[in-house]
Amino acid sequence: MDQRFASNQQLPSEKRTEELVKEFLNNIQSGLFDQLENHRIRPHDEVITVNDKALTITGMKYKCYVQENDSWTWVIVGPDEKIMTFEQGIKWEGCRIIEKWLHDRWLLEHQL
Repeated sequence: MDQRFASNQQLPSEKRTEELVKEFLNNIQSGLFDQLENHRIRPHDEVITVNDKALTITGMKYKCYVQENDSWTWVIVGPDEKIMTFEQGIKWEGCRIIEKWLHDRWLLEHQL
């Protein structure tokens, strides 16, 4: 996650987000995109810390369920059509139950 995503640029459309995510995931593993059950595509904010200051960044989140291993995967695409973040293997039982290594707030709460 990077402060360049804090701009007020227009986000990619849902259709464009899906195209970018498909290309990205299939570059990681051929056929990976087709294994995912998409649940939603919509704008998503994250708060990061830059020079000890909270900064909100926004991207289009492509959130999917992976039935094979009962987990979640998501890709967030920035306004410049670059991938902001990619997470997979997320376990969810009413709330997220695994570590949030990409989240400043979680790292601070756990003193890491």
